[in-house]
Amino acid sequence: MEHRCTTRHPITIDILLCNHQQSTAVYCKTSNAGAGGIFIDKAPELYKTNALLAIEFEVELSRRHNIFRCYRRPVMVVHASNEGVGLTFLDTDIETMHAWQKTIDRASGPHSVTTRA
Repeated sequence: MEHRCTTRHPITIDILLCNHQQSTAVYCKTSNAGAGGIFIDKAPELYKTNALLAIEFEVELSRRHNIFRCYRRPVMVVHASNEGVGLTFLDTDIETMHAWQKTIDRASGPHSVTTRA
């Protein structure tokens, strides 16, 4: 049964998935993303349901000067299967939420967004 409160879009965004309890970080790509969470294609045995993690993503501020700004969002694993891992965003500041929405809008628009983790 679907429990999402927001729409997800089939877009690819480069992110860094961080597990501070294990001092690990893994580069990932989303297979879908929305304002409320993301789905990544990663081995579910690495991440247990209800695990607290964080994602990091960068937004390009100036293409001409190659300037990026890094953002971090806390997430919780809400689904793990053979297909991948579903993550929901936990509370975060307004600026980071707006940066994420801008990233989604650009990635799902006619011109893809330049992001990097």
